[in-house]
Amino acid sequence: MNNNHSTPLFYRPKVRKALWNLLLFFCGFPIIYELISEKRYSYFAKDGFQSIDAMFSFYGLVGLCGSLVFIILATALSFFIRVGEAYYNDDF
Repeated sequence: MNNNHSTPLFYRPKVRKALWNLLLFFCGFPIIYELISEKRYSYFAKDGFQSIDAMFSFYGLVGLCGSLVFIILATALSFFIRVGEAYYNDDF
């Protein structure tokens, strides 16, 4: 029998499923809302269809591209700041 008190909170199957459902809701709701909304507003042009920020899911794509850039930069930076396994052995 699985004791829920010995398993950390975020590793419990029910909690993981609830967190995945919550993540899918928060990712999917803006896209669904944008599909059913009447008008897309542009902050850079008087008419929303003349500007790129009125494109469908523009801000979602900007967020995705920004996140990918940060992941790639962090991965590249990790190659320069990585130390060996024996780096801290003489400190104790």
